[in-house]
Amino acid sequence: MKTVSIALTAVMAAALLVAGCSIGGVGRGVAVKNLGKEKIVEKNGGRPDWAFEKPMFVKGGILYSSAMFTDSPNLGKGLEVATKLAQAKLAESIRLRLKDDFTYASEGLDVASTIPERILNTTTDELTLHGLFQTKLHYEKKRVQTLSGIAYRYDCFALAEITQENYQRAVADAINGNLPPPGSERFLEKVEERQRIFFRLGDKPADKDATKPLED
Repeated sequence: MKTVSIALTAVMAAALLVAGCSIGGVGRGVAVKNLGKEKIVEKNGGRPDWAFEKPMFVKGGILYSSAMFTDSPNLGKGLEVATKLAQAKLAESIRLRLKDDFTYASEGLDVASTIPERILNTTTDELTLHGLFQTKLHYEKKRVQTLSGIAYRYDCFALAEITQENYQRAVADAINGNLPPPGSERFLEKVEERQRIFFRLGDKPADKDATKPLED
């Protein structure tokens, strides 16, 4: 009889233990099951086409570069980082392109080897310091299931842009400020020739058909 009583007590204790674990672990079990699950709960309009556009493209006489910063815990900081990334990508893309253009322009001209680099540095400084970059922004607020509960994160997108007019004006000012005439005239002419081709090819009909109008 004593043996049966001990057995029953053990079974009841085990049952209570299992029940306790089940009751206390329901929330955590659901959290683990849905861990990482995301749902967009707020956004400033529909996601624009440029959010996942190629890093650098030309449309309507404007040079664009897009960037994104995901899972930011703070909206303001997320938009700030996305903006800086987009502008940095645009500046770097311009720098790489101009470096090639300036090398081409200096061929056959009596231009010191240090001049193209000086013009390049002046141009990029001009673009950045004078605020010639404009930016469009988009964000999506999402609810995320984490181990510790519900958290909110932001996916932020930025589109940096510069018009052909501002772009070429910065280049011309840099050339004229670092290369005296008459060398500057021929150098600028060769660079502008390349820029006209660059902006024109960026707007070829095939690209226009494939790309929807940009959204604010």
